[in-house]
Amino acid sequence: EQKAKKSSAYNYWWSPVFISAYELNNKLKVAARLEHYNDQSSVIVKAGNGNPLIGSGISFNLDYSPTPSMLVKAEWRKLSATKQVYLNENGFANGTSYLTLSFSYRLSKNL
Repeated sequence: EQKAKKSSAYNYWWSPVFISAYELNNKLKVAARLEHYNDQSSVIVKAGNGNPLIGSGISFNLDYSPTPSMLVKAEWRKLSATKQVYLNENGFANGTSYLTLSFSYRLSKNL
């Protein structure tokens, strides 16, 4: 992103990510992800309080497919940042974690 119109100076962001997955059997898969995000100029993400996002995260997930058309996914994720950017019930915090559960069903193989 250019810092100003017709400027040769730019704002940069970067985000390395490492993902590893393993299939335990034809119904169960596990995966882990490590990531870092550096957006000092708020090019991509702007927190509600104006702080830039410079942080890291880790997540683990389990995928269970009881049939070829169904998938249940559970993921635990922990995020931390150098400044308070994550909104919670008390305002903003340096970190957050959450557990998500999703269910999907494929209606047809030929969509």
